[in-house]
Amino acid sequence: MTMKRILFALLFIGFGPAYAQQPGVTVTVKMGDNEDVQDMIIYNRKEPLAISDFQGRPYGPQMAMTNSGINMNYKWHSNGTSAALDVIITTTFDPSKSFFKDEGKNAYILNHEQRHFDITAIEACKLITAIENFHFTMANYKDELQAIYQKYQDERKEQQEEYDGETNHSIIRDQQDAWNKKIDAELKEQTCY
Repeated sequence: MTMKRILFALLFIGFGPAYAQQPGVTVTVKMGDNEDVQDMIIYNRKEPLAISDFQGRPYGPQMAMTNSGINMNYKWHSNGTSAALDVIITTTFDPSKSFFKDEGKNAYILNHEQRHFDITAIEACKLITAIENFHFTMANYKDELQAIYQKYQDERKEQQEEYDGETNHSIIRDQQDAWNKKIDAELKEQTCY
């Protein structure tokens, strides 16, 4: 055996365990359903919102308001050498906190409100993809998961504000049309629904 081969073998044996793969975390992410939340409407592309879904008490200057969100629940299983992280993401609409004023009850305003729910659904899909692609550690999975969740919650809020700002809460019709097209295109890209 040559000296180079001996040195390589010693280096491989001596440092091999340091480069060995650390214990892994297997991640499973799924979309939640009606069993995961109560008194909420779960996002379904085939079942758009209806005016009757808005049951909250009106307030403020807006004609209508959609209260939608991304809920995340998870379970952690570990045997010390490996772990499983099971995550459930649910896109929800809260009827009790969403409303229509009588003078705003029409298909145009309903479409604007549906788009708020659509934006939330798009960000939920992006969240699922981010969780599926992240390499979690056993020691910090909670912080890692929370950081990813918070990132997409922040993006959801930014998108909602940008949407209302550019459409002036649906008043600027050409901007509303542009957003309708943008949201439709983004929904087509999502594979989680």
